Amino acid sequence: MDGGLGKLRWGGTGTESRIDPQVSALLLEPTASLPFDLHAMADIRYDPKQKSATDLLDAQIRWQPPPSGAWRWTVRAGAFFPPFSLENQDIGWSSPWTLTYSALDSWIGEELRTIGGEASVSWRGDGDTVTFTGAVYGWNDPAGVVLADRGFDIGNRALGLFDHLRLPDIVATFEGERAPFYTPEFDEIDNAPGWYAGASWDHPGFGKIELWRYDNETDAAAERNDVYGWRTEFWTLGFSRSFGPFRLLAQGMIGSTAVNPDETGPFVTDFHAVYALVGWTEDPWRAAVRVEQFGTGGFFSEHGTAFTASLNYLPADWLRLTAEVVVVDSWRTQREFAGLSARDVETEPQIGLRLSF
Repeated sequence: MDGGLGKLRWGGTGTESRIDPQVSALLLEPTASLPFDLHAMADIRYDPKQKSATDLLDAQIRWQPPPSGAWRWTVRAGAFFPPFSLENQDIGWSSPWTLTYSALDSWIGEELRTIGGEASVSWRGDGDTVTFTGAVYGWNDPAGVVLADRGFDIGNRALGLFDHLRLPDIVATFEGERAPFYTPEFDEIDNAPGWYAGASWDHPGFGKIELWRYDNETDAAAERNDVYGWRTEFWTLGFSRSFGPFRLLAQGMIGSTAVNPDETGPFVTDFHAVYALVGWTEDPWRAAVRVEQFGTGGFFSEHGTAFTASLNYLPADWLRLTAEVVVVDSWRTQREFAGLSARDVETEPQIGLRLSF
């Protein structure tokens, strides 16, 4: 967030320990039930580090009529997070398990937003539920630039709809620009829509498995206002299951992003990320352990692993206290251009206080 090449949100000197209180965000989620089975909601965030201190994370209207036998329909339109995440199910793209998201979900929150429409149909039998979902969207043509120019991070801050992401200062040097160097994410460049589609199967004795295909269909040679389109496509497979007080989440992603400025490329960055999280709930406690691996291949290649352990105490509906530690061991060639070691091991302990009302 500050133009460096670290993988974690909160930085330190690396030579001294200190307690550094920070306000992560103030979030407001208004909702409304409307006539004709319509529902509206939005996530609004206040954060002085945004381009605008107050920004929208998402805003949507959803049509969900009563079930018709075993069939259920849902249609929604607006600007919303794609439904790929198993972790981030709370207000403002947050997780009920950890303060810090996986690399996979950190990237989804930073670079992807469905600005368009999505439809789902579900069939529910005696125990099984099968769901098919498809969406068409626009205004996400730069998605992929951060993976190529900075790589994955292990963060906890989704990008606002009117915000922009800061790229590493070394990228500004390569581009002949002055730091800080920012990139927009929610832009329409080639006037062509993207899409995603997925299917899931939920069985009480097995768990839930879901498969998604995403393709923004962007022209990698298109450019508008000095912003290039990035053709980004990937597959993601997820599995979740509860057994007693335990919850297992596992997800993997593999894909690529490409840019072709002035027809001099294409320059392709392959990427992958995978994680497994085991959570445990016993009121008023909630704990989670997550292990993950991530990497990119291209001009700036990287690979890394991360370990997260989190313990939450929830004595009331409105109060959540969290103690967490994250350790990331990553190797990225880009650091050598900045005069740093390619390998970096980062440790981030946090104590979090969350109030809800």
